[in-house]
Amino acid sequence: PTPAPTPAPTPAPTPVPMPAPTPAPTPAPTFSPTPAPTTVSVSVSVTTSAAPPVTTAPVAHFGGHWLLTGWGESCDQGCSSQGLVCDPSAMHRHNQEIDSRTEMSTVVTDLGATCENYIDVYGANADVPVVMINSRYCFTTSPTRSVESINCGRTTPTDRKRLCFCSPATGGIDSAVPTATPTTNAPPTALPTTTWAPTVAPTVAPTKPSTSAPVYSGRWALSDLGQSCGQECSSKGLSCDQADFHRHNAEIDSIEEMSAIVSRLGLQCSRYNNNWGAAGDVPNILASGLCFVSDSQRSSASLLCGVSPSSDKRRLCWCSAPEGAGTTLPVVPTSSPTPAPTPAPVTTTTTTKTTTTT
Repeated sequence: PTPAPTPAPTPAPTPVPMPAPTPAPTPAPTFSPTPAPTTVSVSVSVTTSAAPPVTTAPVAHFGGHWLLTGWGESCDQGCSSQGLVCDPSAMHRHNQEIDSRTEMSTVVTDLGATCENYIDVYGANADVPVVMINSRYCFTTSPTRSVESINCGRTTPTDRKRLCFCSPATGGIDSAVPTATPTTNAPPTALPTTTWAPTVAPTVAPTKPSTSAPVYSGRWALSDLGQSCGQECSSKGLSCDQADFHRHNAEIDSIEEMSAIVSRLGLQCSRYNNNWGAAGDVPNILASGLCFVSDSQRSSASLLCGVSPSSDKRRLCWCSAPEGAGTTLPVVPTSSPTPAPTPAPVTTTTTTKTTTTT
């Protein structure tokens, strides 16, 4: 810009501001100096999310090894004799190393025993995997069993040895699981939006989860000798539902409870066996009056409707009404207080009349 008015106007405006006064006088003076040019700067700020560090979640499991216990011993006893401990979670994580016939045979052979015959139907039993050393029968573990079905303290009959994973008592970590792949230069996330459902009156606290499971009508029944629960229930016009069976397990998972149910059905328990409580065909009763009691901690997966017992046993079965009878839709709980009242839950109840002839 010019420092002061020029004597005369410039012949034509310059395309851009000049760095200094024009060399020649303008034809007419300007009223004031030309203003300094202005510069507009546009700054664009881009925020990127930094790549989070890859973290490792320690697995609560320890270095250890497989062991065959002494005759009839529990895994707690066998591991303790080696200065180790039996940890159900660690044993469950290593279950995949012995959950097939080939894998179990390899491990058992390395430990000095032999598998020639296999029994797969008791894969979720509390003392399985187990080996009948003299007859060379190996009871294989189920690949889908739950950690709750592994019982370190369960002993086994004195003609066999349990196969156990034993861990150091001092603990430690033998593996770590990394988190998912970190994001790099990820764009900023949009602000979350929340949509509230219309309500009738505000709640003061989150709604409580519904504790009621679907309700089925049904009853206990004793199968014919060698018959599965699926067959028994079907013969009564009912069905064996694994999940419903498991919900009623608490009614027969003690000696007193099983005795009462069996007596009500016309038979008597003279003796009891608690060692096979998670076997697929338990609870059952031998023709001699020996009752095999269900385990109170067994998983739903261990109750097998289609398993037939030996020809001298009757299964004790929970038989359910046809699917859908007497079910109630549960209310889904909220995770935090709502800003306004939630509408009354809609409950749909279907009732089916079932006539049973005894």
